[in-house]
Amino acid sequence: MEESAYRSYKDRGLLILNVFVKAKDKDIREFTETFHLTFPVGRDNGITDTFQIKSIPVTIFIGKDGEVKKRINDTIENKPLREGIEQLLQ
Repeated sequence: MEESAYRSYKDRGLLILNVFVKAKDKDIREFTETFHLTFPVGRDNGITDTFQIKSIPVTIFIGKDGEVKKRINDTIENKPLREGIEQLLQ
């Protein structure tokens, strides 16, 4: 779902970043290859602390100004994901 949204909106400035917590590089690489992800994917290097993430999954919408605009502390469905993206890119 994120890959589809990324492909739809990347030309309008969307950046998606998937962050894995406590995952091995090999597992991250396999996940990325299995799902053919073209956006950045990596290991947590402090981002969970920066955004005070206490549980996963979480989706955080960050505006062009770098400010958190919306946070969903659960899985996110396609419609709310795209609505959040549209709001950010207006």
